[in-house]
Amino acid sequence: MICNKCQNTIPDGSEFCSFCGAPAPVDTGETEQKDSVNAEGNTPESGKKGNKNILKVVPFVIAAVVVAILAVVLSSQKAAAKEERYQAAVKLGDAGCYKEAKQAFLDMGDYEDAPQRADLMEMYNKYEEGMSLLATGEPGDAEKALKIFDGLGSFEGSQDAADKCGEIVAYQTAGILFQSGNYQEAGDKFTALGDYLNSKELAQSAYGQVELASARSDYENGDFESAENHFKKAQSYGAGDFATEIGLCENEKKYAEACDELGKGNNYTAYTTFLSLMEFKDYIQKASGCVLENPKTGEYYRDPSVEAKGASLTIPNKSGSGLVYKIIAADGKVVSCAFVNDGERVKVKFPAGTYSMKEALGTKWFGETDLFGDEGVYIDRGSFTFKNAPYILKSGGSGHALGTSQTDRGGF
Repeated sequence: MICNKCQNTIPDGSEFCSFCGAPAPVDTGETEQKDSVNAEGNTPESGKKGNKNILKVVPFVIAAVVVAILAVVLSSQKAAAKEERYQAAVKLGDAGCYKEAKQAFLDMGDYEDAPQRADLMEMYNKYEEGMSLLATGEPGDAEKALKIFDGLGSFEGSQDAADKCGEIVAYQTAGILFQSGNYQEAGDKFTALGDYLNSKELAQSAYGQVELASARSDYENGDFESAENHFKKAQSYGAGDFATEIGLCENEKKYAEACDELGKGNNYTAYTTFLSLMEFKDYIQKASGCVLENPKTGEYYRDPSVEAKGASLTIPNKSGSGLVYKIIAADGKVVSCAFVNDGERVKVKFPAGTYSMKEALGTKWFGETDLFGDEGVYIDRGSFTFKNAPYILKSGGSGHALGTSQTDRGGF
């Protein structure tokens, strides 16, 4: 028989192999003759050789199986290690360590969704960087943050953060413009910010400075009407109290108006306007210049179509002031206007007929248009029918009594 362990031939019926000591094969009772032929037609000796060949292959098969098992084990261990690293990277990301997490995912190559995770960590990292810049409040940091959030698109709250950055940048820009004196542009930017922080108040302040600059420029250029309006607007914007400046503009306007009226011959209007400018410029001298010297005694107006013959009227003046006498025909046309200085008299001739007469008295002569101004006394003497005879005005005594009702300068 053949030893199952060492493959040596040992006597039949042996209990142990005499070569290696291993238990002998069990005898099945079917021992065949050495010279007999087996079922395949092989002799027992050839069977022994086949068994030896099989036994030589077995170790290699076992080794291959062991190697395969080891490979599976090692592969399993590597996979487990990668999964462990993957989970560690995930934990880093969850803990906010985005830079470390990104690098960990990059080191894993194409494992699972590591590349996508690395990109996600980069976005979180940029988002955190943007939020950090936004929190500093430093000029320029908000602008940097805005670029980051714009680059992140709709990631997380990037759009809201970008909007907030935009407000901060616009607010800071408006403030810089305000400090540099670009008030109009600053005001527009603050206005565009609506209710953001104190933008409304700053917009008002900026526009107030715009109005103030315009007011001062207009004042220097002599456009006092526009300057006054701009000062009032500047005051309404809270840029300051410009009551003094507004008063100066009003006085300048009145002064200019008075000069204009004086140039037109409206001396009394100019006179009263100058006097209203208390303590302003040379108002006293200007007002005094509006009062003219009394004209010489005599007619200063005569209707050329009315002949100076027929009746005559002598007009004496003992009033202590200047006197103007106006004679008006029945059709309403003025026939004659005569000025009589105090202590003098004038004779006026005109055709016989009915005429009405008016008289003005005063100490300040402002010209033929304004007469004695509103300070004069104006009397309606009524009407009288003149014949071709001489007449004289006198106070008291006999004769036809004339009217004494007073009127105003406009009714003269």
